[in-house]
Amino acid sequence: MKEKFRSLRKKLVIKLGITYLLALLFVFSLIIVKNTVDFNATIAETQIRLKNSLTDKGMLLIKNNSNALVGLIEDNAFSAVEEIVTNTVQSSHDIVYGIFSDTEQNSWVYSLQNTDFISFKKSIDKNSRWAYEQSEASSSYIFFDALQVIEFAAPVVSEDEILGVIRYGLSTQEL
Repeated sequence: MKEKFRSLRKKLVIKLGITYLLALLFVFSLIIVKNTVDFNATIAETQIRLKNSLTDKGMLLIKNNSNALVGLIEDNAFSAVEEIVTNTVQSSHDIVYGIFSDTEQNSWVYSLQNTDFISFKKSIDKNSRWAYEQSEASSSYIFFDALQVIEFAAPVVSEDEILGVIRYGLSTQEL
């Protein structure tokens, strides 16, 4: 059997065409891999920035509330303390809970964002020991199943006397 005659030119065009096609596929593959790596790096950087922003928000919140509650606690203004903590919790979907407890660990206010978080009450209460050990605004991580919460705690201090502890839990769910 004789092969059909193909000119050298035609053979060269076919081989070059296949070579160019393979090179093009290789370049596209490299571009896709690079874009995927860059995208993942951007996502990671964004998550770090968001987490830092959430931490800054929590620290500012806890410091401001710690200072704002001093006079109210000294005056035993329970309803005003309750209003501030509850309104703070309800003002942001990031805030899961807010708690103010006196020095004897009696909760004046225990405000949850919604009733879904009642099941986490035991874990929140376990973290109260850590909160009472803090001498300044601090943060700690608590895990509730798949939900991660950053708890912020600060003593409420008047003239070097600790009047109680204010705590807020901020969810990292949005991250």
